[in-house]
Amino acid sequence: MKEDQDKTEIKEGVPWKNTGRFETWKKADKKRQALMKEWKEKKSNHMQVKVKKLSSCFVVKTRANPDIKKATDSKKNKRKNHTQKK
Repeated sequence: MKEDQDKTEIKEGVPWKNTGRFETWKKADKKRQALMKEWKEKKSNHMQVKVKKLSSCFVVKTRANPDIKKATDSKKNKRKNHTQKK
């Protein structure tokens, strides 16, 4: 019974895309802040951004928010299913 609990299925999320590589945390954070400001001005609140430390540098990564994407996908699926039933 305990083995069944350990074998839970893990679903992968939306992949992150590398936006830039920087030598210091301050430069990477500056890019992250600029992206967030740009998205706020465009009212694109469906994006996510993070800074990840690698052994040689810092990488700024971006992706679409998976929670918001699921909501829009479900609306499309409902519309497709509704038209197929007729």
